[in-house]
Amino acid sequence: MIAEIKYNSRKYSIDLSKPLDISIPLTSGESNVSAWYLDPPKIVPV
Repeated sequence: MIAEIKYNSRKYSIDLSKPLDISIPLTSGESNVSAWYLDPPKIVPV
């Protein structure tokens, strides 16, 4: 499905059937992306 978006007098076409994966993998420890001054994630078995 093609969508057209108008922004600041410019027209953009996007194909919604071809999404872009922008997810960020997380691991336990300090080598992750952080936000809002949160502590690093701790991953433990449940």
